[in-house]
Amino acid sequence: SIVVSRRPPPERAEGDPNLIFVKSVDEALAAADVRRGKWGDEVFVVGGGEIYRATLARADKIFLTEVAHAVDGDVTYPALNDADFVEEVREDFAAPFPYRRRTLVRKRAPH
Repeated sequence: SIVVSRRPPPERAEGDPNLIFVKSVDEALAAADVRRGKWGDEVFVVGGGEIYRATLARADKIFLTEVAHAVDGDVTYPALNDADFVEEVREDFAAPFPYRRRTLVRKRAPH
């Protein structure tokens, strides 16, 4: 895992070869590129909101869960332009509350 954080890594993370701390999205993507093949060819972004906003223009695929329920929290995913994506998968669920999982693929190459 590659973690983007302004804070120094916690002591418990020191020495773990599978955990890398960086200070920017660009550093994270560069670290992922160096490990391409060893860690896989896909990069998965797990927010917060600032990280989502910084990476959305580079995404070629989005795995999105939409929850139809009020939840506590202040982070949301940035608005998507539906014209930029094709919906590849849509799954609707009812329990424990209504939600939808979607896979969206960018129609054109990312920026």
